[in-house]
Amino acid sequence: MNRSNEYYKRMTGLLDRIGDDPFGEEAEKAARTEMVKRILKFATEADCHLWEIGDALIKEIGEQAEFRECSKALAERGYEINARRLRELRDVAQAFPENHRRDDLSWAIHQEAMHPDNLDRIVEAYPREELTLRHVRLVMQVWRRTKEGT
Repeated sequence: MNRSNEYYKRMTGLLDRIGDDPFGEEAEKAARTEMVKRILKFATEADCHLWEIGDALIKEIGEQAEFRECSKALAERGYEINARRLRELRDVAQAFPENHRRDDLSWAIHQEAMHPDNLDRIVEAYPREELTLRHVRLVMQVWRRTKEGT
């Protein structure tokens, strides 16, 4: 199927959902939903690349000096990723081996949870549709404060 046919099918499906008023509230809502779905797809793909970079760093990088060297080499090729960010990518990939990663949660949620056990406890406490990065941050802040207080 060529691109124009795919576009036609997508638009026909969209028109079926918005009904008789193509410029009304329902049409706007349907268009926003489609846009968010497309953006979410790309964001999910970007998360996969963060994991891939972290995994590569586990295999290739050891000391902090090497992170700086890697960052410089990337910058020379037009990729601005500082040594601190490279270390974060590696650390999260180390903390969450492939068998502990949740495809339905973002890389940032994994980073914030800091450990698979923490993430498991948080996921058990929140229904999936309510779990956001903000929730994970709040839970982790409370846990850190509680730990510091004891």
